[in-house]
Amino acid sequence: MLVRLLWGIADTHAHPFAHEAFGGLFFQGAAADEAGIAAALGSCQEGHGLAGLGDLIGNVLAGRKGHSHKGYPEFNAWPAWNTYNHQQMYYDWLKRAHAGGLRLLVAHAVNSEALCSLIEKKEGYSCDDMEAVDRQIAAAESF
Repeated sequence: MLVRLLWGIADTHAHPFAHEAFGGLFFQGAAADEAGIAAALGSCQEGHGLAGLGDLIGNVLAGRKGHSHKGYPEFNAWPAWNTYNHQQMYYDWLKRAHAGGLRLLVAHAVNSEALCSLIEKKEGYSCDDMEAVDRQIAAAESF
């Protein structure tokens, strides 16, 4: 019997496709976009409004009054350790993490119908948990 050891790191809690949950606007940014990093991690103004003032729940969770909407290329607001509803990963960064030893990424699907019912939604999106989970699974499969 051949026994081989697997070395590396496991990230056991990630939400790389959460932009497909909560009605499509609460969580800003995507782990990938066919149009590139500017489209995936650009401005969060669409969902969070000017100066992040429309991100009431995210601002309360982070203890702030608003936030810059600038993602790529400045990255002066997000991704960051202290933001709860902005994407924290990009596919090139995952490739780099894999080269550095990441061997397992557990991608959790997420949604809250109650939270979603309080916020604006993207056209065609609902607050239904199973719809959000199905969207996230489809995003993972096409990743």
